[in-house]
Amino acid sequence: GPYGGFLYLRADVKGQSGFGSPTGQVRLLDYSNYISDLPVNNEGTASTPRGIFGFAPGSHAITSYYFGDSSFDQNSSSSPVTFTITKAATSTSMQASANTIGSGSPVTLNVTVDTTSFGTAPSGSFTFFNGSTELPGGVVLNPGTSSAGYAQVTTNLPNVSLPLGQNSLTVQYSGDTNYNGSTSAAISVTVAPDFALAVGGTGGSVMTIASPGGSGSLTLTVTGQAGYNGTVNFNTCKGLPLYSTCSFSPASVTGSGSTTLTVKTTAAHAVPAQAGSTAHALWTAMGGLAFAGVFLLGVSPRKRAWTPVCAVLLLTWLLTVTGCSGGGGGGGSSSTPGTPLGSYQLSVRGADGNFSHQLNLTVTVQ
Repeated sequence: GPYGGFLYLRADVKGQSGFGSPTGQVRLLDYSNYISDLPVNNEGTASTPRGIFGFAPGSHAITSYYFGDSSFDQNSSSSPVTFTITKAATSTSMQASANTIGSGSPVTLNVTVDTTSFGTAPSGSFTFFNGSTELPGGVVLNPGTSSAGYAQVTTNLPNVSLPLGQNSLTVQYSGDTNYNGSTSAAISVTVAPDFALAVGGTGGSVMTIASPGGSGSLTLTVTGQAGYNGTVNFNTCKGLPLYSTCSFSPASVTGSGSTTLTVKTTAAHAVPAQAGSTAHALWTAMGGLAFAGVFLLGVSPRKRAWTPVCAVLLLTWLLTVTGCSGGGGGGGSSSTPGTPLGSYQLSVRGADGNFSHQLNLTVTVQ
């Protein structure tokens, strides 16, 4: 069987006289190497109920020795039982930290060796290939750790430089004294020309707006690497102050070029209530209520003695409401405080489908 598989050992002791049950212990040896001392139960059997999975690959010969007890004082030993342990199989897999990277950017290759063995974790080394070309920087493994009961080891090859184009990457695990080697399936990593995003001009990355209601602009430059012809799109700003908007002109840049980022703020101002607004609706409702009250007063039966009292109270209430509503004219108004003063951390992002870069800016409203 393979390394790390369970083996169950059992030794049976019987008296030659056929009477009585031997007790005591049985010692197990692999050739001359000590394995374990096992107690003999009342049926004369010694065993490893939990199994043993630490036998190294190679041939083995197990012999049991009985030491005797107060009734059976003659020592005895069994004939050896032989078997062979083979190296355990492995499966190797690899993942890249990114499927597409910019020219000159590194990629990290993460490798895992899995087994079905319950033995120690694999050791050995890895060799990485791009197609049939060996990559520099092979990794020598230290003993790993077990995961979920099965032997497993992980490692990585950081900061790998690859040529432009599509690269087909594999890794070979060397194996060790307990495990056979294995090769991963190929993964694809594409290296493409990238672009850089920066703030143009001499003012740096700070935009100053003189007062709420004003606006400010900064020039953003796109610089593509050799052979770059992607289209970088700009459409969002994060971290804008209240009551402000941002825009890009143009909204995209192909290859290399520039765009102007403009941030517009809002000054504090009053907003008249329009027909359909809450204030207008409230005013209309109160006017309708007054009309209904007058109508009800006009048709109230004179015979009711309490009618004049109710009329006086209702009229007083209507006059109070009319006075509190501000008198004739408009439907009231509300105000917008405008963009608050202060400094704000603004982030803008340009993306072309493969790559995305962010700029952090400061917007100060004075």
